[in-house]
Amino acid sequence: MSAPHFNAIVDQLEALLACPTFVALASWQGEYAVDLDEDAGHRLVAQVLRRFRQANFQQAALVIVARGGHVAFAETLLRALRHLDVELSVVVPHEVSGMASVLALGAGQITLHPAAGLGACDRGLCVLERVPWTASLLDHLPDFADTSIFGEQATRVLSTIANQQRYRAEVRLGLARQVSARQISPELVAATSLERLGEEGVADLGALTRAGARVQVASPELSTLLEQLLLAARDNHGLFDTPRARFERSTDWADEVEFAPAEDVAGALLASAALRDLYLLDTGSPDPDSPRLQGRWVRPPGTQ
Repeated sequence: MSAPHFNAIVDQLEALLACPTFVALASWQGEYAVDLDEDAGHRLVAQVLRRFRQANFQQAALVIVARGGHVAFAETLLRALRHLDVELSVVVPHEVSGMASVLALGAGQITLHPAAGLGACDRGLCVLERVPWTASLLDHLPDFADTSIFGEQATRVLSTIANQQRYRAEVRLGLARQVSARQISPELVAATSLERLGEEGVADLGALTRAGARVQVASPELSTLLEQLLLAARDNHGLFDTPRARFERSTDWADEVEFAPAEDVAGALLASAALRDLYLLDTGSPDPDSPRLQGRWVRPPGTQ
């Protein structure tokens, strides 16, 4: 599929939703996983601002598929929209969690694809950094009767556990700020918490409605467009492709492997009808501090 085809789908979504429409898609699979961060938030806001300066609008829609993510990503976008006095509608084509759920809770309207739902806001990052021990990290270290159960990897395992707990505490603080500003209700926070949903559960139409959200199921026409959008993102950019094998057994030499050539693989996409920011992962550059690939944002050819 071509870039014009992807743009045409976004145009159709805009016409159906009757407002400027933006797209945020991020993979969560293996080393292709991307946690959208503050940089991604600013890039998405830049797309919103460019459109807003061309012609002011009071409503905008965000189509989002992502899990994990950093608090700053959601807060950057929500803050900018509040300052512009723009009401956000969030459209969810697939199960999401983390900051995608936070954005949905902060929206004036949530629209779910029939197969979609909101996972826990504080479910955790897709990829945890291997951070050094600090006093603040130690504050989040759970008490264990016997750390020897982790063997020689105890230091790394405990660091990972503490870092995940630190992240979840940051999410809860971010949600508390939204509750304090009356952007999100305490009932919605509780309905989409890890304590309520667990690692794999999702809040559906009924649960979100009972918690006070304005939520609806997408029409057949909208559902079809959302499915086409995800297919176009895969076919045009390779987003959401199954991670490829990094090496295979040699057919010529026993106990040898042949590594595949390094390549760029799409990990995330921020887009509107005319603008696109693509996050490319380099399969030849694993991150030394976390189990993921290093990447960079690029503007694909043919986009402004």
